[in-house]
Amino acid sequence: MNFWIVILCSLIAISLHELGHAFAMLRHGVKIKSICLLGFGPKILEFRLRRWFGDVPIEIRLLPIGASVAAESEVEEFAKLHNRPFLDRIEICGAGIINNAAFAIFLFAASVTVHENNFGEWAFVLPRVLISAALIFILLKWQKWISLTIPLVGLAMIGFIIYLVTKNVMSISDTIAGPIETVKFVDKMSEKTNGIADALFLAGGISFALAAGNCFPFFPFDGGLASDAWIQKLMGDARYKKSENFISALLIIPGYLFMLIVLCSDIFKFISSFF
Repeated sequence: MNFWIVILCSLIAISLHELGHAFAMLRHGVKIKSICLLGFGPKILEFRLRRWFGDVPIEIRLLPIGASVAAESEVEEFAKLHNRPFLDRIEICGAGIINNAAFAIFLFAASVTVHENNFGEWAFVLPRVLISAALIFILLKWQKWISLTIPLVGLAMIGFIIYLVTKNVMSISDTIAGPIETVKFVDKMSEKTNGIADALFLAGGISFALAAGNCFPFFPFDGGLASDAWIQKLMGDARYKKSENFISALLIIPGYLFMLIVLCSDIFKFISSFF
């Protein structure tokens, strides 16, 4: 049961990430063509949330990895918001990360609240719940300004990973994990969890990892889109347009190389587990 609680919360985290982008796009007048809340591949479910998105189709697809939001205009596509004001673009890029961080804090607070040793001990639980609520409020209220720091967070993470690897604290394969290794990790950790509280805490950790992973300052991660916005802001529109292809290559190549390393590491570990 704990395994499925973690998986369900993780799928909710993916969907909340994409809803963060979608709501931010609406706030800044970007028309949305469709929202895939979860997965890719063949569509298995389509519905509407007309109160918020009108007649925009919201989809669930077969393979529950990733999600996406498609803009109505090709010029307004998520990765092509070059004509948008800098802060609007930054908020759209960072909204998914902010949602994941807020959801992680919520799950951590829920874990503390329902833990059997804390249940009924409101003198212990209440301050932590209030602090968590305050942090969530700050994240959502000032997400535009917090999103400005996303590329710096991504660079700090890269520096930390390099430090761990060069100091032989961890190998490169131990610091990264793709979908296969993540599921295996969840399954292994779920066996060690003691009740719902531990499962919620683990799910919170996964939501936080999803937020952190998207801070990497390269395409196709949200941090790459935020980095692109910063580069355009610092260079100015005229100089940026002259070097746009070169800048895109600088942001794309490391990002997809990183994804290739993660995928190959995942497949290698999976195959090795049979021998």
